[in-house]
Amino acid sequence: MKTIIEGCKDYFDRDEISNSMMKYFREAGSWSYHHRYNLKTLDDDTSSDALRIGSAMHNYVEYIAGGEAGNSGDYVVVLPDSVDGEPLNLRKKAHRELVADWKELAGDIPCVTLDEMAHVTKMVASISGNPAAQAFVASAGPDTSEVVCINELKGMPVKAKADLVIGNTIVDYKTTRHPTKRSFIKDAVWKYKYHQQAAHYLDVFEAEKFIIIAVRNFEPYEAIVYEVPSNLIAEGREANHKALDDIKDCRDMDSWHSPGWGSITHLLEDN
Repeated sequence: MKTIIEGCKDYFDRDEISNSMMKYFREAGSWSYHHRYNLKTLDDDTSSDALRIGSAMHNYVEYIAGGEAGNSGDYVVVLPDSVDGEPLNLRKKAHRELVADWKELAGDIPCVTLDEMAHVTKMVASISGNPAAQAFVASAGPDTSEVVCINELKGMPVKAKADLVIGNTIVDYKTTRHPTKRSFIKDAVWKYKYHQQAAHYLDVFEAEKFIIIAVRNFEPYEAIVYEVPSNLIAEGREANHKALDDIKDCRDMDSWHSPGWGSITHLLEDN
């Protein structure tokens, strides 16, 4: 049975299993999963400029959708464009140290340069310019944005944090370089496995539809709204349930080594 956790500040520290945790289990294996999420001896190394700017766009959408309530600095931190009268230059040690201090103070809030923030603002504007996207965003508010839900699936505690929840519909913001549905779905399904994310969120929230607002991250910016179809949801759900079963088996047996560990594994033999 689903439970909404209001005001959740420790989402990433919670022990319930998320979509990203299952994705890591499938891609990195049980032994790496054990060290990252159980023993906590591996740090999350999935950082990049694209991810950082995408996070800033995502947060700024929520700031704008919330009627600009509060301070934009609670959502995105814009780094200074100069240091002691000099243009910001990360080749200089003093400038790098200043930026590092800002990022430490920001914590989980994404930090962007003034130029990057100009791009983020244009990406968010492209959502407002698409009536199909704006119809969803107009429904955003404190009770519908960044909603955390926990549940139980396959006998395992699970969690999800939705960008936007409107009734039985989950809305997720993405950035993309793809201008067409054909090219986007290739990345969305085969590279990033968005259908698995969609299936997980629908299961955790006990919802029915998963909508992606995909914002092109280069000029001219454009937002397109996609609904993940039921056949892809079913495919993603099957993969998710298999991952949950495998994680549960590892927990029950208290054995996290990769399959074949401890013995000689013949490469050409069937599993």
